[in-house]
Amino acid sequence: MAGRGISEDPAILASLVKEIRNHSTLNGLSANFDSVIFYVPETGSEALVNSVHDVISKHGEGMAIAVQPKLAFLKVKGVGLEDTPGIIGRISMKLREKEINIYGMLTLASSILVFVSWDEKEPAMELVKQVIKGGL
Repeated sequence: MAGRGISEDPAILASLVKEIRNHSTLNGLSANFDSVIFYVPETGSEALVNSVHDVISKHGEGMAIAVQPKLAFLKVKGVGLEDTPGIIGRISMKLREKEINIYGMLTLASSILVFVSWDEKEPAMELVKQVIKGGL
C-alpha cells in the first residue's frame, strides 16, 4: 500500500492489521513513510484486498494497493544469526547468482524472512540451507 504518511498513523495501521487478522494471518510487515507492505498468505486474498481497500479509502491517505501473488515465505532461524556478519548478503548473493528474485526480506533478531516466487521456493530453500551451513 502506498500513501503519504501512511505508516505514521496508528489508526490506519490498527485498522489494516485488524482487517488482515479477520481474513488471514500476518507473516511479515515492512513500513516506511510512504508505504506499508503486509506479507500474508494468498488464501482469501480477494476478500482481504477489498477489505483493506475499504480501510484505505476511508482514511484518505492511501493512494495505491498492489498485490504480488504466488510468493513463498522462507524463514531462517538460528541462535546468534543476528551476530553473523554478512549472512544477509550471502543469502541474497546466492539467490542472485541463480537468478532467483527476492520479493522481500525482513530481519528480526535471530530470524530472517525471505519472500521468493512460489515456483522457485525449492531451489531457493536449498540455496539458503547451503549458505547457513557455510557452503558458498
